[in-house]
Amino acid sequence: MDQLQCSRFFDFLKRVPDVRKARGQRYPWEGILAIIVLGLAAGQKTLWGIARWAQLHSSEILGSLAIAMRGIPSPGTLYRALRGVDMEALEREGRAYGQEVEQERLNQGQDEESQACLRGQAVDGKELRGTGRYGTPVRLVSLVQHGSGTVLGECQVADKASEVSALPALLEGRDLAGTMTTLDALYTRRPVAQEILDHGGHYLMMVKGNQPTLLEALETLFQEPPLPGEARWQDIQWHKEHGRLEMRQVVASELLNDYLDWPGLGQVVQRTCMRITQKSQKQSKEVSYAVTSATHAQATAEELALFWREHWTIENKSHYVRDETLGEDRGQIHVGHAPHALAVLRNGLLTALRCQGWTSIPDALRAHEAPTAQAFTLLGIPIRPVSWLQPKMQLSPTLGRL
Repeated sequence: MDQLQCSRFFDFLKRVPDVRKARGQRYPWEGILAIIVLGLAAGQKTLWGIARWAQLHSSEILGSLAIAMRGIPSPGTLYRALRGVDMEALEREGRAYGQEVEQERLNQGQDEESQACLRGQAVDGKELRGTGRYGTPVRLVSLVQHGSGTVLGECQVADKASEVSALPALLEGRDLAGTMTTLDALYTRRPVAQEILDHGGHYLMMVKGNQPTLLEALETLFQEPPLPGEARWQDIQWHKEHGRLEMRQVVASELLNDYLDWPGLGQVVQRTCMRITQKSQKQSKEVSYAVTSATHAQATAEELALFWREHWTIENKSHYVRDETLGEDRGQIHVGHAPHALAVLRNGLLTALRCQGWTSIPDALRAHEAPTAQAFTLLGIPIRPVSWLQPKMQLSPTLGRL
């Protein structure tokens, strides 16, 4: 993707209104947001670290930032700004940025055949464990694009509520046409399936013990050979990685579509994973099940196998990176909107980095440790004209002859 096309995160961010009281304001709202995201891009994990980093690089930041600043804000100022931020607006703009990036990626160089395929996206919840030291931990539910890991939406779960209760807000106003939403067993419920169908999309839901009747029906079907006239489709793939030989077999059937009372059921699916450790020759076998609203004509067994595997994008490219690389899980900021606001900013940062081709986020953070023009361009933060940064030198005639 063209770097200039996707490096516009700050254009969306500055649309978030300033809700601070006019009295006592010392720093412009856009300047505070710019310093926070620059600090995150430099690998800082806390607001205190961001403020300290900004103080150490104050001359470069204030000399480059095309926003008039009287100095570098203190950690308390940054904390109060995020604690009281308009979270609805911040969520909206973060969601709009992710969706625009994915739309640009979809439009770039795609033929009609690829556009006709379903696009995978995963739903899963995440707990900010560090916030739990001071009470109930903050919990978030995200919608993440398969493959790229772009966060298309994220919302906070209400206290003492189930993650499933946040799904309507996550999908509100969203057109899911042409998408396959993958969900783990926690979300395998009839209202959730109907919610996705109402938004025009397809679902692939894992089935476990929390749906005993449904699970029993699937186990009974796949334990027996196909009935006369029953069509079953399968896909088998072999992988060799991490010192293991893995076989993944996906089998799909439409036989139970009229039998099961499940919204929009198109196929039932069984996946068998067999793993052999090459050194010890130890073998393991895991059988799991799923239901999907897509018929075989809409999603083949091979495509269902890919959607099932790509569901882990949300963990590998979003949750894990935010926790281990960006330090989100260890953050102890817990008052107001600050924890959720930082999560939205980290999502936007990851999207901007991957737009520029970074596959290793630690390497990307090291490359942006200093507030150079590259860091400003990454996020779309305006820079002062070069003539302001580098005044013309007045050379003496003698120096000129040398």
